[in-house]
Amino acid sequence: EALRNVVHNAVEFSPDGEMVQILSSSREGSVEVTVQDRGPGVPEWALTKVTDQFFSLPRPHSKRRSSGLGLSIVKEVMQLHQGSLVILNRDGGGAEVRLVFLTGVERREG
Repeated sequence: EALRNVVHNAVEFSPDGEMVQILSSSREGSVEVTVQDRGPGVPEWALTKVTDQFFSLPRPHSKRRSSGLGLSIVKEVMQLHQGSLVILNRDGGGAEVRLVFLTGVERREG
């Protein structure tokens, strides 16, 4: 669910014909999935708000807004799986979202 929401957002905010990249890596104790786009990125003032329930930014093509639930659901899913969510702007434009899942005995307690 988390990955679906993040990829959907990347596609919605990307310019027509622009590729969305999905990268993955693993380290001892974690798996990281990164979704990158070349859309407008997230306004600096909104970076701390985009995971708030019902917060939404207009889509660049349609100017429509979503329900504002997608990234709040992602945040909740990641917390339930003892993982983390990182959202940042890319150099050269666009956004990057990292989903980090802890694996095996490295999971945090509580």
